[in-house]
Amino acid sequence: MNGSFARCAYCDLPCPPPPRPDLPVYCCLGCRFAAAVAQERGTTGQIRWTLTRLGLAIFFTMNVMLFAMVLWSRDLFPPAPGEERELADAVTALFRSLCLLLSTPVLFLLGLPLAGNVLEQLRQRRVTTDLLLLTGVVASYAQSVYSMLRGDGHLYFEVACAVLVAVTLGRWLEAVGKQKTTQSLAELKSLLPDRICRWTEDGEEWIPPESLRRGERVRVRAGERLAVDGRIVRGRASLDRGLLTGESDPLSVGPGDTVLAGSVNLDGDLILEATSDGGRGTLASFVERVEQATAQKDRYQHLADRIAAWFLPATFAIALAVFAFHFSTRGTDAAIQAGLSVVLIACPCALGLATPLAIWSALGTAARHQILFRDGDALVRLREVRVMAFDKTGTLTEGHNIVTDCHVAETTDLERLGASLGPLTAASEHPHAKAIASWLAQRGLNATPAWHPVRTRPGRGLEADHLLGSDHVRLGRLDWLLEEGDTLAPELAEVAQRATAEGKAVTAVAWEGRVRAVFAMCEAARHEVASTLEQLRGLGLELVVLTGDDRRRAERTCGSWDVAIEAELSPEEKADRIEAWRKEWGPLAMVGEGLNDTPALATADVGIALEAAS
Repeated sequence: MNGSFARCAYCDLPCPPPPRPDLPVYCCLGCRFAAAVAQERGTTGQIRWTLTRLGLAIFFTMNVMLFAMVLWSRDLFPPAPGEERELADAVTALFRSLCLLLSTPVLFLLGLPLAGNVLEQLRQRRVTTDLLLLTGVVASYAQSVYSMLRGDGHLYFEVACAVLVAVTLGRWLEAVGKQKTTQSLAELKSLLPDRICRWTEDGEEWIPPESLRRGERVRVRAGERLAVDGRIVRGRASLDRGLLTGESDPLSVGPGDTVLAGSVNLDGDLILEATSDGGRGTLASFVERVEQATAQKDRYQHLADRIAAWFLPATFAIALAVFAFHFSTRGTDAAIQAGLSVVLIACPCALGLATPLAIWSALGTAARHQILFRDGDALVRLREVRVMAFDKTGTLTEGHNIVTDCHVAETTDLERLGASLGPLTAASEHPHAKAIASWLAQRGLNATPAWHPVRTRPGRGLEADHLLGSDHVRLGRLDWLLEEGDTLAPELAEVAQRATAEGKAVTAVAWEGRVRAVFAMCEAARHEVASTLEQLRGLGLELVVLTGDDRRRAERTCGSWDVAIEAELSPEEKADRIEAWRKEWGPLAMVGEGLNDTPALATADVGIALEAAS
């Protein structure tokens, strides 16, 4: 429970709280129906039965519509008098009875869940379009039954069935889409460690994160995610900050450096002094920001519900007035017929069915092109967008490093270079090691490296002893190699300096006391980005790139695209920029790929999350 709102038991979106706290609450009929389909209680029988209900309702509805077409055709082509007319009357009576017989199960299969949803809303003193739809269904069914009892008049059983099937199917598909596209919040919560290692001079103790207090010390081993913000007291490591900044390059840290919760320790053993209480670090505020953004109410649904709140009473008032007029002038039968006709004509109307059906049709078309919308509101808002913001890493770029340049010392043989690098890169999951391994494989240099013991120097690189006759072979940061006494040729120093100035990452390899090669790496832009941005610009959209990378690297990657660049932003700062631009420029869409983009995606008018950046 969050303030005056609860969370939907299916899609986790905000909704009014239930009358009793022990009852599950759903934000819409679609989520209620989808939850019944998705939940297994003991066996899969409940799932199959719920799907069977929809399938049976569709089957019955198709037959009712077929019989209704026959009945309507008689009005267009009346039979001739005589035996032919008597036979036609008998067939008509049979088909009218079949329409009643086959539509009644649909009313129970799909109408009862809709009625239950409406009753719950009324208990919460809410009038929504669901009540509008239910009124239309009941009116069409009641009108038809009344016509059968009178033995005259048109039947509208097919209207009631079609409305129930269309609404249930459409809202179920919409609810499934909402559930799929809100899984990122659950993924974020799952990243929060459920226990951390509190470290003291007397020993270690595993505790829940909430028990840790600011100023206490925490041990973080290689491969673990930092649970709190802190300052490094002991140890060195490379940190993967992709979740927080989107950067693909690890950050080397050591004593005195400040680190943030959510980073992953790649290769070191760290002792941190917590600068925040447990459960209150950057990652926790990250999740909280997303929850706040998703809790914002749907303005279009508000509008529809507000209209329904006065439209329905107005419809009933008109129906009562018509009933009273005909009752006083033509009698009870005519009054009932006229009153029900008013309700039937008014409901379902464009507000309750036609517009949602059009939106659901568009959602289905988009789904066939592998584009999933959380709900129809996102589709409506997309046409209003005036500004489109992009994350850089993984969205406009490939999301991983590639070697753009390799400069080898004059006296170094390429075969020897490949044979020396092979065992080192094979022993590491570091992004730079992977990029070099890919570069070696593309050139056929030691594609199947032999195993050799390799040591990891946290935050610095890799080294191996007695590899191919060399006492030491080192691969890592250039400043580390120089600290170890390896010499750097002037031409390689110039290459490294130029690459650094261009915003590229530099990694070097050395053996026998000399730096043998320098690798320059960067993210590769996707080949279709320039044309895509040009098309969007042609639509009159303002384009901007948001990234956690430093400005020099961001400008090197995006400088040729003629877009505004905002660099060195945390996920919260991205969301703040989005909020400010929405107020200044109007409706805004955010395009992102990683979990670090989730707050910005949730804050934007339309958040576009790419699957594999396609």
